[in-house]
Amino acid sequence: MANAAVNDIAAGTAAGVVSVLACHPLDTLRVRMQTAPSGRFTGVVDVLSTTVRREGVRALYKGLSMPLLAQGVQKATMFYSFGAARRWMIERGAAGAGGPLPIACVALCGSFAGMCNAVVASPFELVRNRLQVQYARHASEAQYRGPIDAARQIVSTAGARSLWLGLGPMMLRDAPGLAAWYGTFELVRRALLPPPPPGAPGVAPGQQQGFVWKTLLSGASGGVAFWVCAFPQDTIKNVIQTRGMDMRMQGHSPIPSVAASAGGVAAAAATTTTATVAAAPSTEGFFATGARLVREEGWRRLWRGFPIAAARGIPGASSTFLTYQLVINYLNEQQQR
Repeated sequence: MANAAVNDIAAGTAAGVVSVLACHPLDTLRVRMQTAPSGRFTGVVDVLSTTVRREGVRALYKGLSMPLLAQGVQKATMFYSFGAARRWMIERGAAGAGGPLPIACVALCGSFAGMCNAVVASPFELVRNRLQVQYARHASEAQYRGPIDAARQIVSTAGARSLWLGLGPMMLRDAPGLAAWYGTFELVRRALLPPPPPGAPGVAPGQQQGFVWKTLLSGASGGVAFWVCAFPQDTIKNVIQTRGMDMRMQGHSPIPSVAASAGGVAAAAATTTTATVAAAPSTEGFFATGARLVREEGWRRLWRGFPIAAARGIPGASSTFLTYQLVINYLNEQQQR
């Protein structure tokens, strides 16, 4: 049991690093499409060409170090949580007499993994999103010099708890999203790579015919399923973590006292106050933010940037699942020797 958990963490970490290296530019474009004011970009081609033209190709990799670290931690958390839930269900007979775990149970394990992942990943995504929506070409013109500086400014200005701004929306995204991610992957994989019948000689998973492309296709299916179930929630979460955090940080900024208009210049210059959260515009919650976006621009606003997310989900999930399977198979084989 302990070896299985360690293997999940090791394979999940490797899968996370591979997936972020493959997909970060698409993530940058997706977040910009989701959070930009209406009319800033006309579509996918426009956000890509505008970003590269004004900020250079390197802009597509803004904030890369944060998700590179985060994805290793996130995927390790996801696969460990999923594996623990799966083993718990198997131990309690959910799989029947040695059969595979029902797809509904796989989806429930994925939902549990999503809840665990949200708690760990929310601060990473907050910092990444704020770096990705910096439109300055040069670092000297940007508000944040990097992920550590961004986290430091957020904590010093709005408090450590603000790093988890958007946690609720992220749970609403990842619980159904990862249920679909794992469930769809397992459903397609079982159709393409059915287990041998009882009594038949076993074949090592990595040696099955067409293992690589069938795993890639299964992963791609899971990646698209994730975004179909989770994209509106992701849009709302990203708006909260960018515009909402702007409001929260502005609410803590030093603001000249109203005494400045009441009398002596010297007294006014000497008098400043720090606005509290209560004095600033409050950060909208999940449902209020979603309702405002729909009211201002219609239901399509929640799906802005979906083609990028779907395109990102295919290589992202494919590389994640394939890397995980290859590493976990290797580790299992080494332990059996």
